[in-house]
Amino acid sequence: MTNYRLLTLAGALAYVAVGISSPLMTLFLESLGASYSQISLVLTSYVVALLAFSYLWGRLSDRLQRRKPFVAGGLLGMAIAYGWLGVVPTLAGALKDKEADVRLNAAAQLRNLGPGAKTAVKELIAALKDPDDDVRVRVAQALEAIGADAQEAVPALKEAAKNDKDDAARQAAADALERITRKEKK
Repeated sequence: MTNYRLLTLAGALAYVAVGISSPLMTLFLESLGASYSQISLVLTSYVVALLAFSYLWGRLSDRLQRRKPFVAGGLLGMAIAYGWLGVVPTLAGALKDKEADVRLNAAAQLRNLGPGAKTAVKELIAALKDPDDDVRVRVAQALEAIGADAQEAVPALKEAAKNDKDDAARQAAADALERITRKEKK
């Protein structure tokens, strides 16, 4: 197989992957609360960026006469980007793991994602009743990091801030509640 055919095949597979994932991207963006105009803007900006950077990457690879690393790097970058889309649901599922360390790490990672973890709010609400004190603290911190997008957690956070048996968990719930409701007032 010639290099031209191999490059064409790699490009075709990449475009098929993008075409297959477009409806899923729409559903994902809807689950994040995006409007139809925002979804259209995201998908359009993707196509425009694809056109612009295909040209720029092509010129650069021609100038350096090194196409294979650019093709491999582009495919790797796309794989990483699509893999990232599965991170939040995986972490949300890990909040139900039988091992406390796994639940603690999942909550910490969701906290680190901040507003990007807003699709995990329901799972975080359920995890506010975790038997491990440290997990409940991290869960409240994750909800605090999500901020105003965690509105549905307000009743559960009020309950935790008032009745949790652990002082640190009560304080973390109160802090999260303060941040979420403060964002709401603005």
